[in-house]
Amino acid sequence: TVDSVDTDDSVEAPATTIDVGVISVPESTPSGGAEEIVEPNASASTTE
Repeated sequence: TVDSVDTDDSVEAPATTIDVGVISVPESTPSGGAEEIVEPNASASTTE
């Protein structure tokens, strides 16, 4: 049972790292301008 919990933790660790990286980008922008740039990109993803 302990092994199962360990696996969950391992998966959560990498996920958090990705979140931090994404947050770091908008943080650099003054008013989150980066978000506006991502919006057009998202549109393309929706078309896919």
